[in-house]
Amino acid sequence: MSVNDIGDSLSYREAVDLAEELLQEQGSHLFAAVNGWKYPMGLQPMLTAALFLTVKNALRSDHEKPADFVWPWPGGTEAPQVTAEERDRLRAQLDANSAFANIRKG
Repeated sequence: MSVNDIGDSLSYREAVDLAEELLQEQGSHLFAAVNGWKYPMGLQPMLTAALFLTVKNALRSDHEKPADFVWPWPGGTEAPQVTAEERDRLRAQLDANSAFANIRKG
């Protein structure tokens, strides 16, 4: 099917409906282009990547650099600035409340 089929085998309304659907689908090239993304990425791969990064970073050792991912949308992924004291306090709070604290200590 091509653009030339619009009006013959595909009505204009159907063509508009299809284009509007593609504008809503994060995994489409049209969505990525309209929103300034570097590449299309659907919701499921996005959530899978976010979960992977969360687990990988939770289980990393203190001397390892946190893993990151090149997300498709513009803008940085810089973490907020945290002082060493804040980080120690938050880590202690996480260890006290986490079911996985014993894994990270090992």
